[in-house]
Amino acid sequence: MHQQPEQKPVLAMADQQPPLSLSRTSSLEGSENEKLKALNKRLIDTVTDKRRQVEALEREKKSLESELEKHGADCVVGSGERACSEIERSIAFATLKEREVDVESLKRES
Repeated sequence: MHQQPEQKPVLAMADQQPPLSLSRTSSLEGSENEKLKALNKRLIDTVTDKRRQVEALEREKKSLESELEKHGADCVVGSGERACSEIERSIAFATLKEREVDVESLKRES
């Protein structure tokens, strides 16, 4: 006859484990709590940093818009100057649009 290995009941195995003491449980909770606090601080720092980036890009956008307005006024002066001013205006407008995309993506991230 073939003998099967003796199987211990699950409850008997559980009884062999030392119970968690209250101090050990609270130290585990404390460790998790510290991890959560650190994660929360990192998230707050990231959001704050993204907000600063958005504010800086919005200031730059206003600056570019005022530059665009200045160059737009130059367009009516003369034909030769108009071509030069149109190119500058196109460059300023393209830069402005590029920055708007950056601002929008940062706003979505935060």
